Amino acid sequence: MNPNESPNVWMTLSEAAEYSRLSQSKIHQIIKSGKLKTTRSNGDSGKILIKRIWLDQMLQGELK
Repeated sequence: MNPNESPNVWMTLSEAAEYSRLSQSKIHQIIKSGKLKTTRSNGDSGKILIKRIWLDQMLQGELK
């Protein structure tokens, strides 16, 4: 992931895990807890997608 990309770029679960240096299972836990917004590429059955800005906001909130 290029750090100069727009914060509105969409990331898959694996890209979000790599970017945040968290495991995919940890990202799933955070999503289930409601601390990270997501959407799906095809309604309820598509891939989980996360905006980089949402991930950044969650990570900054975790540090507080």
